[in-house]
Formats: sequence, C-alpha cells, structure tokens
Amino acid sequence: MKRISVLPFSLFTALSLSSCIIVPPGEVAGLLPSAKPTAMSTPVATAQPSSTPMPLPTALGTPIPKPSPSAEGFSDDAAFLARWEVIDAQDVASGPSRWSVSQGVLSQSSNIYRNDDEFKYFEGTHAVLKSPTGLQNFRLNATIRPTDNDGFGLLFGYQDEQNFYRLLSVQDTINNGPFTRLEVKRNGVYTTLVSDKIPLYEATQPVELQITVSNGQISLNVNGSLRFNLSEPSFPGGRVGLLTYACSMNVSRFEVQNLN
Repeated sequence: MKRISVLPFSLFTALSLSSCIIVPPGEVAGLLPSAKPTAMSTPVATAQPSSTPMPLPTALGTPIPKPSPSAEGFSDDAAFLARWEVIDAQDVASGPSRWSVSQGVLSQSSNIYRNDDEFKYFEGTHAVLKSPTGLQNFRLNATIRPTDNDGFGLLFGYQDEQNFYRLLSVQDTINNGPFTRLEVKRNGVYTTLVSDKIPLYEATQPVELQITVSNGQISLNVNGSLRFNLSEPSFPGGRVGLLTYACSMNVSRFEVQNLN
C-alpha cells in the first residue's frame, strides 16, 4: 500500500494571496484606493499526519467453500436402482438379495450368503453407488441397523468384484464371529489389514459408522470413537457401497463427502 503524505498549507502562501490586488482591465493601479490593512489573525496549526498512519482495512479473499456431503435420499425403489448397482455373490444360498426402500430407509431383507468356501469369503450381496467413481480422499458416514447377528459392512475403493476394500463385522459365533475387519481384495484374494474380536454392534441396535480416507491414511470411527487407524499408501480410490453376509439390515443414512 502506498503512503500519502499530507503537507501543511504554507502560511507564506496564504499571506501572499491575501495581499494581492486584482486590477480590472483599463484601470491604473495607483488610482485605486489603498486597501485597508487587514488585522492579522493568529495562525492556526494545521493537523499533521501521525508518524505511523493507521492502515486501511484489507479486503479478505473469498473463502474457498469445502465440498458439501452428498446424502443419499432413499425415496423409492426406482431411484435406488438408478443410483446403485446391486451384485450378488456367485453360488449363493438363501438368495437372491432383496433391496428395497420404504419411508426413507434402505433395507436388505434376504439372508443371502456365498455357499462355496463360506468362511473364506464371508460374501453375500453388494450395493455400490454408480458414481462418483474415483473417490480417493473422502469421508463416508452411514447409520445401519442390522436385524440379524451375521455380517454387514461398508465397501470403499471399489473397482470391481475382484478388487475393493471392505469393512466387515460378524457377531454370530457359529459363523466364526465375533470379529470386525478392514480388508482389501486384490485380484480375488482377501488380505486383512487390521482386525479385532469386537463386533460393531448389538443385534437390532443402530450403529454410526464413519470411514475417512485421506492421503493414504484410513480411519474407522464407530459411534464417534476411533476404532482403527492405518496407513495404506497404495489405496487406488474407487466407489463406495454397502454389503451384507447372511444378514438383513436397514440403512437410514449414507453420506459421502469428497475431501479433495
């Protein structure tokens, strides 16, 4: 910012201007009456600028808005099928899956599960958002109420049925529970990234889940408390979704925020 200096009005200049006589054209200055002496007034000091001028307010830049979360409004079956892709596992029992929407809640009411190598895969049905397709830094919030004690969870980094990440929780001891896992499936082979033997939920009670992926760091919060936190630099990004294994459930909230 440029400084502007205010110079005091010269007293000499003021006095010089007051003693000037303007002669009309054609008249002689000596024929005019002499100007009466004007009483000198005491000069008034001119206010000087402060040695440190007050800075002018600086205009703030327009803040960059953060992306707003995109909430899935479960309005009806047609809208769900338009936005989501449903994929059932191969060689299933108790299938097919039954995804439906009622009063703003998405339900999966089938007990579908993969029959071959059941406890190797723990698969049943997937529902995956068709877009966005390349989520790499994001936050996913979901409110899920399981209506059985088998497996349910979330999908993220989904490329296809052979390549994705998942959060899976199983409570039933008959099905090798209880456990909760973060896993990655690469070229059809599952690898457990982190796990414990605590289920995500009490059967029939809703649970608040939050998965955050940021610059290769994956964290899981359950009902507002941190559960898992791990580094996964090779996370490729992808789609997000829901899963069940031999379990029915209701989903009242599914919200994605792109953090890029």
